[in-house]
Order: sequence, then C-alpha cells, then structure tokens
Amino acid sequence: MDDLYARIENMCKSAGTNITTMCRESGVPRSALSDYKAGRIKSLSADKLSKIANYFGVSIDYLLGNTEQKEKPLVNEDEELT
Repeated sequence: MDDLYARIENMCKSAGTNITTMCRESGVPRSALSDYKAGRIKSLSADKLSKIANYFGVSIDYLLGNTEQKEKPLVNEDEELT
C-alpha cells in the first residue's frame, strides 16, 4: 500500500473515524482516494492534500512523509509571506 494512503488511513484510525467520513467532512471526493489507492491516478492534487491536512491539523509535508513533525509551522505575523 502506498505510504500516503497508509498515513491517511492511520490518521483516520487514530482519530476514530474512517476514510469515507473524513472525505465527506473535509470536502475531498471519496472517489479520489479510491482511485489513488487503486493506482488509477498517480497523485492527489494540492487542493485535496490541503483539505486532508487541514482536517487532521497536520502539514502537507507530514502527509507526504517528508517530515515526522505533524504540526503546521506557525507563521510569524510580523513576517511577510513571499
């Protein structure tokens, strides 16, 4: 199983929910995750990843396995985003 899908599935279990409920509540089509798991699509869009990350309160980097830090980095209000 793909690491991204497994990570999402594990977060659902930890949150006491399932993928179908998470998709409905986050606004991500369930079919997108089904297609991804089955290999019919190779990746999830940034929009879908963002919705899933926001649902769990984690960073997209965490979802993708690029970091073990779950929390989103805080943005200093005094700093401008470039």
